[in-house]
Amino acid sequence: MKEGIKQAMQQDTGLGQSSHFGNLLETQSKELCRMRRLIEEYDKRERQCQRKWNSLLQENLHLQEKV
Repeated sequence: MKEGIKQAMQQDTGLGQSSHFGNLLETQSKELCRMRRLIEEYDKRERQCQRKWNSLLQENLHLQEKV
């Protein structure tokens, strides 16, 4: 994919398309970074919720054993 983008940017430089492809690539790169950070945040929240859920389940099991 990178090679295809490079070739497209190198072709038709006189028509200003190289600038267009560069801007498109930069925009997509920024969006990719934003999405990665968002996924990392969701993963972090999921792990935190899973730990809390497991803790509640363990607590419930201990309470049931006492009854």
